[in-house]
Amino acid sequence: MVGNARHRAYLAVGPNGEACGFAEVSIRDYANGCTQTPVLFLEGIWVEPKTRRSGVGASLLSRITSDLRGEGHVELCSDAGLENLTSHEAHAAWGFDETQRVVYFRKPL
Repeated sequence: MVGNARHRAYLAVGPNGEACGFAEVSIRDYANGCTQTPVLFLEGIWVEPKTRRSGVGASLLSRITSDLRGEGHVELCSDAGLENLTSHEAHAAWGFDETQRVVYFRKPL
């Protein structure tokens, strides 16, 4: 793990020393569906396609969870696009609960 006061990056390394996944956690002032402020937020997670479904993502989340609990935090929040069902399944497998669904709007001026 490397980072600063508001951002952290985690790297998963395979048995041959190659990077096979990473995750970024940040501190946000607010996030939908969260109960704490500030909010620890999983900004992104990526796993090398050939190592997906082998526990790399779960290992990253396990390390992140352990670090955050050790610092006294009680929740980690995240999001995924409504159409990204693979991410929804992964989040459920990692122990996340869905809190709400939101559609954002934009009006050009």
